[in-house]
Amino acid sequence: MKIDPYKPNDHLLVFTVPNFFVGCYPLEALLLSTLECFYNQSCMEQLYSYYHVPLHKSWTLPALNSSLSSSNETIESMVNQLMIAEWFENVNFSSYYNKCAPKSCIIEYNARYSPMAIINIVTGVLGGLSLGLQMLIRLALFIIEKLIAGFSFRSFSKSFLELFDFSDEEKSTHLLHVIVVIVILYAFYMHQAFDSDVIKKEIRKPSRTIYDNLIKQYPDSLNCSCSELSIQYYSFLNITAHFHQICSRDFVSEAWNVVNSNSWVLFLGIEKNYAYAGLAQLQAMVSLCKMSQDIVHDSLDQLLTSHLVNNQLLSLTLLKEHIQTLIHDFKIRVPQTLMNMFALIRMTTTANKLMVTYGTSWIFAFPPTRISHHTLHTVTTVTSDCNCALTPNCLIKNILGIQIGCYVTEAVCQSTIECPYDRHCLDLTNTSQPLDDSIEQSRFLTNSTFESVFNELMLEKLVHNLSYDAYFNRCAPSLCTRSSSNESNIIKGFTALVSLYGGVVIIGKLAAVIIVKLLRCRSTRVIATAN
Repeated sequence: MKIDPYKPNDHLLVFTVPNFFVGCYPLEALLLSTLECFYNQSCMEQLYSYYHVPLHKSWTLPALNSSLSSSNETIESMVNQLMIAEWFENVNFSSYYNKCAPKSCIIEYNARYSPMAIINIVTGVLGGLSLGLQMLIRLALFIIEKLIAGFSFRSFSKSFLELFDFSDEEKSTHLLHVIVVIVILYAFYMHQAFDSDVIKKEIRKPSRTIYDNLIKQYPDSLNCSCSELSIQYYSFLNITAHFHQICSRDFVSEAWNVVNSNSWVLFLGIEKNYAYAGLAQLQAMVSLCKMSQDIVHDSLDQLLTSHLVNNQLLSLTLLKEHIQTLIHDFKIRVPQTLMNMFALIRMTTTANKLMVTYGTSWIFAFPPTRISHHTLHTVTTVTSDCNCALTPNCLIKNILGIQIGCYVTEAVCQSTIECPYDRHCLDLTNTSQPLDDSIEQSRFLTNSTFESVFNELMLEKLVHNLSYDAYFNRCAPSLCTRSSSNESNIIKGFTALVSLYGGVVIIGKLAAVIIVKLLRCRSTRVIATAN
């Protein structure tokens, strides 16, 4: 950019700002420029000296630091990077942990019995077996003895009744001892044999067929770890957007074909405003359709290139639920982004009081007599119902179903989408075919405003195609674990029974002796009386 003092017919170059350009539009020139001058203190001071106001006295900022950013970088490049030179991250795990507030933690590990535990188990089993075998041998000898002596039902009854003879302390103690041992051992056996155990089994690198069988058998306890933690959605998901019929037709080109044909005379009876503004309405529809399509396609690309982060393989049901939630959030988030962008465009257009070439907003005010070097100014378009200076979104006329207002965008937003379906509105020459709602049923009514359709992205539906095979292959589960409960374990109960038998016999013997002694002491207590 060159700075020179203004004198008629005399341009003397005084100072050149390096790599700072001027052009047809200030914004385009600025984006191509660099901040090279602002990295040089002498260049900045010389630039400030050309301001004829004391503004430069308050500019005390030093030159930019070239070690932090390049002086040759264009402003467009900086804007594309959001004017951010470097990102800094600070992860506070303590805050995350406090927010998470874990309720419980589960630790899983493979462990074996220690040598001391093995010695205790073997000793208990051997002791229980020795006492048990001793008891079985005595019982067998007793039965053999009875058989040899001549066994009969009467003798058996007599022997059985003798067991319940509590007159003999030794017999009572022995019987109570047997009962106590049986009760305790039975209780231990029932607890150990029918106590459910959780059994875990590992399957390494299962195939899809094996996984499908496992998920059917163990839907709640099967867990598979993925080899790849982060998977991009596009590798297993495809989403196609279907837009309204309006977006599939180039009405502007079709309208210009009518204009360039000899049939244009059919439109000569239509008001001049429609002849001009009608084409602008169609062009606005096409432009807004393209804007919606670009936003949707860009958002879909951004969605599909994002990552599904999960270290566990999701089942087909859970993955479908996740995709449905993802698409639901997309339908809520993207329309809001589009509406915010469009609202900014509308506000900028109306706030700047821009003129429209069709003369529907502002027009030049010409003086009654021509004056040399007269400066033209603009005045607003005013009708009986509309003042574009006060209400830029008001409507002037409704011709053939098309609203005409101060600005094309404001008018087309308040118009309905009936015109593309009506031949009399779209084309009196039969050159362009109207839309047919019977061929492709739309979810929008024909009397819906264009703004209401546009606010929903002009979108009829989103069709997604999910490939679970592709997701499974990208996850590549390295290990699957499944858990099952074993409700009955007879071997475990028998082992516990044998190992505890020796100790229970001793404890039962001691308890039986104490109980019998107390009962006999109470029954034989002598009460002294005075004569």
